[in-house]
Amino acid sequence: MTHVCSPQAFHMLVGGLMTETGVYGIYIALVAGSIYLLADAQFNRTLYSATTMAMFILSSGVLMLDLTRVLLLRESLFFTAACVEDICPPCRLVIATPKGLVDEAIISAYLTILTAVMLMMNQVIADGVLIFRCYVLWGARKWVVIPPLVGLLANIACMLASLYYEIRLFNFLRNSNPLVTTAHHSAIMFELQILVKDLDIAHVVLSLTTNILASALIIIPIWHKAKQSHGIIYKKYLSAATICLETGSLLSFVLIILLIVELTVPRFVVGSLFWHVKQIPPEHYRFDRLFPLSSLNNSSASLRHLSSCGWVWAGASTRDRCPRMNPPTRRWAL
Repeated sequence: MTHVCSPQAFHMLVGGLMTETGVYGIYIALVAGSIYLLADAQFNRTLYSATTMAMFILSSGVLMLDLTRVLLLRESLFFTAACVEDICPPCRLVIATPKGLVDEAIISAYLTILTAVMLMMNQVIADGVLIFRCYVLWGARKWVVIPPLVGLLANIACMLASLYYEIRLFNFLRNSNPLVTTAHHSAIMFELQILVKDLDIAHVVLSLTTNILASALIIIPIWHKAKQSHGIIYKKYLSAATICLETGSLLSFVLIILLIVELTVPRFVVGSLFWHVKQIPPEHYRFDRLFPLSSLNNSSASLRHLSSCGWVWAGASTRDRCPRMNPPTRRWAL
């Protein structure tokens, strides 16, 4: 249990930031590798380069906001163990004034709003890439993408609702009396924080559902093509399916852990550690969103051509390895 005004909460805050920074370091290496592969890609290079850079910029912004939160919130770094329904008000340090605590709460609420906007944009881009791959892999069959698309839209609605309540909480703090707010935990604040927490849980559930659906829809056709192939073609397809399975399973595992923690562990036990873990955008765990699945090209014409030449790496120059071919009817790649 976190004791009143103990340094444990601060240690968890810094530990969470270090965890997020460590994963971000791995993410930078993956982005660099992705850009390197995309430099020679022949299909959808602009699309994948744009989405990769957009997710990288947004992820960097989230990390900077979390770092800013740690640096600015000096007076309310420690949390009391006297939590009610997992809501833990800041303890009253000797150096902390009511106005100082409320001002920091306002800053924190504002940074939370900015973070929520960036995470929502990242979620749309990352899941959009997965859904696009499902669409291409299944031969542009629109009905295939309906389940993950519904999950994404529901997730967006959930995140928008959470953002709405965060804005309400920000406006309430900005217009409140510091003396009253620090002396009594407002019923309105309590209600808004509970609503945000419930929407947090719904967001994790929807993210998990969408990830499982999209992963299955991507792996099934690749595995089916692998069984129909031989030699190096089989190995390439198997490698692509393995990447999807491993990264999809990794994200699902992380989301399940977060869900269990949200439902079973009081917030003051884990402190800010899981706050920072939750701020890590989904593509950090789904590396195949960054890499175009070894640049597998799913266009039927070029796929047959590349298969006959023993290649399924669209990033490699087919001009040097295969006879000249007619342009594919659809210039889509995974």
